[in-house]
Amino acid sequence: MTIERILLFLCVLCAFSFAVFAVKLNFKRKDRKEERRKARKARKEFFQLAKVLFKLLLRIIKG
Repeated sequence: MTIERILLFLCVLCAFSFAVFAVKLNFKRKDRKEERRKARKARKEFFQLAKVLFKLLLRIIKG
């Protein structure tokens, strides 16, 4: 792997970690109806983001 690919991999990993952290914060605050709705929306967005990031990681690894 070249340095550029390693840096790109680390950036994607950081973005993924941040997304996981943001979703965990939303899960903790789902005591009201609107909060549950927001948490569902955040989960949906998170899984879409995870799918894109996973595809990007595969592309980086394959070269």
